[in-house]
Amino acid sequence: MTDRLSHNPFAALRGLRDAMGPAEEPGDAPTAGPEQPSIPADVRIARAVVRLERSGRGGKEVTRIDHLGL
Repeated sequence: MTDRLSHNPFAALRGLRDAMGPAEEPGDAPTAGPEQPSIPADVRIARAVVRLERSGRGGKEVTRIDHLGL
């Protein structure tokens, strides 16, 4: 019986790897785009609490939004 795992589909790519040369070091990689502007400490980000309630409504579902603070 022949070994089914003897065929390596990536063997053809080995020549390309050798032709490309050495890889760059991780420290040489360019940095991501421009820095994001920082948010001042006195600015609060609006946050809402969303709840799905059924109690006291005869089984009907109601979506409640609390602490929106706009």
